[in-house]
Amino acid sequence: MLKTFEAFAGVGSQVMALRNLGIKYKTVGISEIDKFATQSYELIHGKTKNYGDILKINWQDVDDIDLFTYLTKFELENKTFQKYESTGKRAEFRSAVVKAVRDNKNIILKGKSGTGKSHLAIAIIINGIEKNIIAGKFTWHNLKVKFSEFFSEENIQDMFWKYKIILIDEYMIEKMSTTLYNNFLQFLEFCLNNKKQLIITTNNFEINDLKEDDRLYRRMNACIDIIIDTNNIPVYEKKLNIEVVKL
Repeated sequence: MLKTFEAFAGVGSQVMALRNLGIKYKTVGISEIDKFATQSYELIHGKTKNYGDILKINWQDVDDIDLFTYLTKFELENKTFQKYESTGKRAEFRSAVVKAVRDNKNIILKGKSGTGKSHLAIAIIINGIEKNIIAGKFTWHNLKVKFSEFFSEENIQDMFWKYKIILIDEYMIEKMSTTLYNNFLQFLEFCLNNKKQLIITTNNFEINDLKEDDRLYRRMNACIDIIIDTNNIPVYEKKLNIEVVKL
């Protein structure tokens, strides 16, 4: 039986994949600091040992592991931007993303599942943490839970002020409640005004869909510098002075 450890576990998509493939496994533990993600994980997978902040784990306290999903899935060699080595379009995609991050661009990574958007984005987060840059990862699902509650501008500052880089994983354009909608707009304005670097991954983002919502379109247009499409579609840059990154 495969003994697994899920770093940055979220809702446990890695062991879900093992389950779908019919591979027998036992979860030795997970590393997750978001309480909503932890609650979701345990609702799906049952009670699981959560070691919390990965930077504070004493690995001598952790049982033997056969599969550590972060290191396996992200394919990081020496955990540096320079070592994202691959071939063909994937290598070009990675190079474009890394360049955008180095240039302090706020970016949306758009494309089908399995193109490596989330893996690369989280690898960038880890790289930032290792360089003492405070970075945070949030799934869109978890942000929706938080933003569906009443949030003042002070609440948003308290929650996100410490982060230099903020990753929103699996964002979806969808109908939002009034509270969620207003809080998300406040969040985007906060990131813009405080020069937070924003990375968003999404499967269903279309610029034309945003144009139906003028307030969200204008706020997103002000925040996002570049959209990198992993499906061999031209890359869009904000506003009319488009600077195309050719993948």
